[in-house]
Amino acid sequence: MTDVTAEIGSRVGFWMRQEWPRDTAKLAARAFDASERTAEKWLAGALPSNAHMVAMMSRWGHRFVAFVYEPVVGTSLRPYALAQELKEMQGQLEALERKIANAAMDEPLRPVADEKERRQGLARS
Repeated sequence: MTDVTAEIGSRVGFWMRQEWPRDTAKLAARAFDASERTAEKWLAGALPSNAHMVAMMSRWGHRFVAFVYEPVVGTSLRPYALAQELKEMQGQLEALERKIANAAMDEPLRPVADEKERRQGLARS
């Protein structure tokens, strides 16, 4: 295995650990229809098969591709990764705006301390 290949394998494992901090091999195996043993090999730095790598690219998009293949292509894929990140952030912003709009229709939120004090007052009564 070349140094670049080893680095790519290491990056795949790193990405998976970021995605699934617990039960990484089990969750990766389930996500990519592989055996848990195969997923453990990926976590140890073995390169996934082409079919599994394509499935990973489909799941995680440009950010994954840019990160994993940076040792080969350098930073040339970063604009695509940043565009994907921007799109994801826009989706998060829209979800937050909906949450704020829905919260505005509900009664005002009280601080947690006030709620605890209210419960203690009810318990004393």
